[in-house]
Amino acid sequence: MTEARIAHIGGPTTLIEVAGRRLLTDPTFDPPGRRYAFGRGTSSRKTVGPAVDPTALQHLDAVLLTHDHHADNLDTAGRALLPSARHGTLWISGDTVLYDGVREVARRLDVGTALLHLGGVRFPVTGPLRYTLTARHAVDLCRELRPRTVLPVHYEGRSRFREGRRRIEAELVRAPADLHAAFRWLPLGSALDVVVRSDTGSDIRSDAGSGIRRDTGSDGFAAPPPPPRPKDYAPCGTGTLAAGDA
Repeated sequence: MTEARIAHIGGPTTLIEVAGRRLLTDPTFDPPGRRYAFGRGTSSRKTVGPAVDPTALQHLDAVLLTHDHHADNLDTAGRALLPSARHGTLWISGDTVLYDGVREVARRLDVGTALLHLGGVRFPVTGPLRYTLTARHAVDLCRELRPRTVLPVHYEGRSRFREGRRRIEAELVRAPADLHAAFRWLPLGSALDVVVRSDTGSDIRSDAGSGIRRDTGSDGFAAPPPPPRPKDYAPCGTGTLAAGDA
């Protein structure tokens, strides 16, 4: 039986201790009194502060962030606890297309490793709408992110994927050499250890002897940026993870 110790700090924020790990969810540590605007005339004022001072949290293994759309799930003091504020970032795109909100990642974060959902998903019933990045848009995004390592996923095994590995590789041939070299293909079915560092980068190893090339990146996870969403976007579900020195 797995046991966990969970402390409610306030709002959405909890401290979860399980299996020797300390996980913080949706950090909100601003003092009471501030009003936060949510857009389109909506806002909310914080009336109660956190039950635990952030300086008392000590070591954190990871920060789990459900979303970064408004400050009642990630406020100013809480953002200071994100690993991206201390180190580099391992960013998971999730299912998205290229738009200004995604480009904002390049302005906000130093992305060492990017895990990109590709495939250029499209359905006949929705015509030209895309649900995930195309290879060309992935290259365009990485021109701005400048990650040290790019790990493509979400491009095989389903009929809805319009761009598989061959199509992605064809686009990479036309990309700048340093950007092309940053892409690493993860072998299916093999367990991999990815050590993400802020100094020299990510070191990818496989316990199945897959011969993955070792190179550099940085540590931590960060959530995709908030809306607005583009006209040609249709959501397929969301989920983000922010992690520290795990």
